[in-house]
Amino acid sequence: MSLNGGKNKNKGFANAKLQRKLPQPRTFFQLNCNGLFEHPRFCRNSRYDFTTKTISTRRSGEGECGCCPPDSYYEAELKKVFEYVRKNQFHVCYFSETWVYGEDAKGTQPVTEHPLSCGGPGGAQNGGREEETWLHKYGLSETYRAYFSLQHRNYFGSRDTAWAGNVVFVHKDVQPPVKILRHADIGLTQGNAQYQGRYLEFEFPDGFHVLTTYMPFSGFNDNRSRTKKKIALRKTLDLAVRERLVQLREKEFVWMGDLNVSPGPLDHFLGEPGREDEYAMSMQEKQDGTHIEDIDDRGECGYTPNLKKRFHETVRLADGVDAFRHLSPYTRIYTQPHPAPGITRWDHYIVSKKIIEENRLEECEIYPDKCFSSDHCVVTMKLRSASEAATNSSKKKKVFEENDDDSKNSKNMSMLEQLRATSIDMQQLRAKRLKRFANQ
Repeated sequence: MSLNGGKNKNKGFANAKLQRKLPQPRTFFQLNCNGLFEHPRFCRNSRYDFTTKTISTRRSGEGECGCCPPDSYYEAELKKVFEYVRKNQFHVCYFSETWVYGEDAKGTQPVTEHPLSCGGPGGAQNGGREEETWLHKYGLSETYRAYFSLQHRNYFGSRDTAWAGNVVFVHKDVQPPVKILRHADIGLTQGNAQYQGRYLEFEFPDGFHVLTTYMPFSGFNDNRSRTKKKIALRKTLDLAVRERLVQLREKEFVWMGDLNVSPGPLDHFLGEPGREDEYAMSMQEKQDGTHIEDIDDRGECGYTPNLKKRFHETVRLADGVDAFRHLSPYTRIYTQPHPAPGITRWDHYIVSKKIIEENRLEECEIYPDKCFSSDHCVVTMKLRSASEAATNSSKKKKVFEENDDDSKNSKNMSMLEQLRATSIDMQQLRAKRLKRFANQ
């Protein structure tokens, strides 16, 4: 056999192995990790220093500000979250608000000094080793590929915070995405740091799309925090994502992430019974003049009329369905569970109506006890395969038919019993009449 033949044969085996991989992900995990991936995760005054190109370690033990736990606490939380991922082997693991800076303008890789960087701290070109990366350290390098959408470090000062930053692990049991889009690919300005690190989309081989989005927090309920600039920024991102979802409405998609919006009363603490007066007060003008001009932009975080209206309009135009609310229409539970009993449900899975119609949505769960030092908690979702959905549908149909048959049989038996009873009554009535006639 020729050498070329041997190569082609090996390539054939590789293709066969690829075909055995899943064409699209079916299990999903998401967590707004609130900066846990910044290494070390210190307070805001102690972060990556671009002047010296080193991670700042100006403190040890308790933070200089006196409010930060020891470094060992965050290291333990990081280990826990990776162990949770490794144990459950989710197909897509999405971490938002990582605070990780990007090395390049498109944010496709972390800064080379970061432990998530390819080649480890310092990068392969600087002598870094693969075994130094977090993926390898926590036993994920054999099962996951890492993808990034980060804020470029050149847009920040030496100690400014990159609040956004999407990090996504895709399981190697799933075929690699054929296309990856970031914020500039959906019409958002490449150079605007506020758009960076908020959008990362995957297209898988069979046309299945996964959109991971970290929508900006538009500020608290006053015009000093919720400025016109923040409101405009949020509106721009809402409309850009809506336009992209409308383009995908005929396809299967999953839109996931911290969307910083509570769609309805069951998703926000001000929607709880007995809080009507609090909600009304949140919409009034403030006496100190810090009220927001447009009344539809007033209200508690993520619960303003404009935010809810844009969200529902986006879901409607995209033919989408809120996965959790579809399965749990009357459940009040929050993805931002602290302080107890919780504040908001901001972390969502929006799936295409096609997935619902094909009976592929199996479960969507919120875990308030799994926060890993974040103010948000883990949210997971599971989809059935097409074959599982078909089998499940046929089983439901069979049960329905059996129940329907039982209902028909019961109805028939009921009618028969009525006829028999009527017949008996008629016979008794006839006997009475004959007896009366005989007596006469």
